[in-house]
Amino acid sequence: MSVFAGVTGVAATTAAAVASTSDETYVMKKGHKVSVVVKFKDDGTFQAITSRGVALFITLKMGRYEHNAEDGYMPKDNLEFSDITIRQRFIRKVFMTVTLMLAVVAAMSAIPYIVDGSFEVTPGGMKDWIKRSPTGMMLYFLSYIVFLVVYILLMCFEKLRRSHPVNLYLTGILTLSIGFMTMMICARHKIEFVMIALVITTICCGSVILFASQTRIDFTSCIGYLCVTGFALFFFGIFAILALMVWNFKWMYIIYCFLMVVFLMGYLAIDVQLLMGGKKFEVSPEEHIFISIQLFLDIVLAFWYILSLFFDSN
Repeated sequence: MSVFAGVTGVAATTAAAVASTSDETYVMKKGHKVSVVVKFKDDGTFQAITSRGVALFITLKMGRYEHNAEDGYMPKDNLEFSDITIRQRFIRKVFMTVTLMLAVVAAMSAIPYIVDGSFEVTPGGMKDWIKRSPTGMMLYFLSYIVFLVVYILLMCFEKLRRSHPVNLYLTGILTLSIGFMTMMICARHKIEFVMIALVITTICCGSVILFASQTRIDFTSCIGYLCVTGFALFFFGIFAILALMVWNFKWMYIIYCFLMVVFLMGYLAIDVQLLMGGKKFEVSPEEHIFISIQLFLDIVLAFWYILSLFFDSN
């Protein structure tokens, strides 16, 4: 058992007070380099006195971090998510990423309406090309395959989604594929319906985000129920699509779209609380790509299904 004595490189400005040695590690943020002398106390904590006379308190599990004594701070993957500064930076980073991804999708979705008149590939313009061209449908399915491959890679391989800048490149490819599919879907609807769906999506998602971030209700404990609901909706959706194609039962597909919107709002509430922390489950600050993609897909898919409620496509 070693004592961290004469350690340099720790922060003198911030630290967390803890009560017992059974807690996980609460670390100090890197800041000005000062000399620190750490002393054992009877209650199992360490008292660190800096050269500037600032008392810092941390709790360690004995013998766990001896190899990091010279670094001046604990490993990044062992930072406690309860640290308010780390959480705020993490939340800000995630929402900035999601906003950028949504902006790219919105810009791509507006292309058919902006360049429709100057699109000379077909006489009817770009929207007509998207509706009627086999090439357009082939590109749509190709972008869907690209999305699935990249999404599976990012979700299933932790090292890949944490490897910079590879994770950013893959996230960019995923965003572009979703943007292209959204553009193809929007082009099949009148712009009035697209704007109404956008407003409804904004109001619904904004309300859910505000509620989930402020309420004391723990939605993360309901993940299992939503997974079961998701499987049920999956099979119901297959039946609804077949009923639409074979018997032209539009009402069944509309019911399916409405249920999917409600389902996605539930998942959005869970993902927001996973991001905020403090509930039964929470994500690590290292998983900004993971949670950003989840929030992004919750919002985009909700927009797709809300737009489908108008049923203005052929």
